[in-house]
Amino acid sequence: MKNLDFWAAEASMNLIGKVAGGIGQASQGSSKSEVKEYQKLYVSVGKCMGILLENGVYALFVYLLAKKTDYSEIIYKELYAALKTLQQNLKNEHNMEDDEACQHNAGARKPVGQQELLFDAEDCLNWLQKEVMELPRLLLVREYLQQILVYTRYSAAAKKKEAESNRKKTAVPAGGGELD
Repeated sequence: MKNLDFWAAEASMNLIGKVAGGIGQASQGSSKSEVKEYQKLYVSVGKCMGILLENGVYALFVYLLAKKTDYSEIIYKELYAALKTLQQNLKNEHNMEDDEACQHNAGARKPVGQQELLFDAEDCLNWLQKEVMELPRLLLVREYLQQILVYTRYSAAAKKKEAESNRKKTAVPAGGGELD
């Protein structure tokens, strides 16, 4: 059985991959722009962590749905997809069937990654209310989301450092000599 930490790391890599692709296109090779974008992501994820810890899972998703800037839509979609995948993974690990969950998205019996997830606000909030009602499940989801956000924040910081390093390497000194 895989542990939650593995699944959280996987979800974090998916999230940072989506964001990194967007940053690469938006910056068009400008290291300075990349540094700023990764800093924005770092701050956005930090805000999400604060909301999750202070106000809870439902408040986090309401915040992400209300805020339409600083990667909130990407974070929202990836966290929601991660929760749906977690639900499916746990069912697969325990060999449990849940017809309702399989019929929820397009009526097909496919892993969540292959389904067309519905990302509208009503779907997400209804799903959270239905699936995360019991305290043990709520605590599990909260810990899982927190771990994803922690890993994403560390990744954003590392990507920012990498972009800063690349920027220093490509900078031309005023005297025309090489940088040390």
